[in-house]
Amino acid sequence: MKLNKRWTQQEAIEKFGNSENNLHRIAVQFNSTKITDPECSHYCEFYVQHFKDRKDENLKILEIGVKEGDSLLMWKEYFPNSNIVGLELNPEPLKNFRHDRVKIYFGDQTDTTLLREICQNEGPFDIIIDDASHINEHHQISFEYLFEKGLSNNGIYVIEDLGTSYWSPWGGALKKKDATIEFMKDLVDNINFRFHKGNRDDYVGIPPADDLSLSYFDLNITGISFHKGMCFVQKGPNPADIE
Repeated sequence: MKLNKRWTQQEAIEKFGNSENNLHRIAVQFNSTKITDPECSHYCEFYVQHFKDRKDENLKILEIGVKEGDSLLMWKEYFPNSNIVGLELNPEPLKNFRHDRVKIYFGDQTDTTLLREICQNEGPFDIIIDDASHINEHHQISFEYLFEKGLSNNGIYVIEDLGTSYWSPWGGALKKKDATIEFMKDLVDNINFRFHKGNRDDYVGIPPADDLSLSYFDLNITGISFHKGMCFVQKGPNPADIE
């Protein structure tokens, strides 16, 4: 079977150039794979859904996996008052990439020493987007470190291309326990810990927080949105005690 055909920039212009969604038009302008890849072109709809109310704020945004930098320019245009940071494994296509409000680090998304350096120098981030290797283990290493250490309260963490959760070359398979999609599904139980931890199985008082073995994810995730091939995780306080 052949891979899906990528649209040319001209084909993308014909399809999305007059879209009411301004992120579609910006993605076309920079020939981003988020618009030229038919598997990804719907991403812009959900990005606008989640980001539109914050687009004019002064944000710090980190994208992991930026290839030739087209998506960095797309975010720079969409968020006119924000600073954009990229992390890319391959420096070669970006050796002459210089733009105001954009900074790039080079290295592996699983290198937590590097992630710590980026967070210390540039963070905390209001938005983090993982569009890097798409290897399931890599997704989870980056998420576990950056969600806690690099994302601000009320921040949003996005993982793209979750289709690889179902593909064996990336470490996935349908219902595979350690696939990223299953990892993200488990976070739904973290959000709802107060309804099941402490052996709570009825509308009765929740046990004291000290008896619940609460994790960081339990206490700091307020919402998860799944869309085709992607997931948005909202960070914020999710306390055990309700006043």
